Amino acid sequence: TFLRAARQLGVEPRRAVVLEDALSGVRAGAAGGFGLVVGVDRGVGAQELLAAGADRVVGDLAELVELGEADGAEGTDGAGAPA
Repeated sequence: TFLRAARQLGVEPRRAVVLEDALSGVRAGAAGGFGLVVGVDRGVGAQELLAAGADRVVGDLAELVELGEADGAEGTDGAGAPA
């Protein structure tokens, strides 16, 4: 499903991010060669998500904003252009 979505959007998987809270979804993102697989721990467990192939694990999607700010990431306009 993730690969088909990337293809329909015209995006190479290695340049896309998968956000997933299920182990099967994390495994699919990792197997599909996506550039970043973020596991959202909603009770599955951080270690299990990491073992399934997540590059990072967060407890809440709001943590991604904090990670981006800490890394100095700039916001975009939704199309990839700086905001």
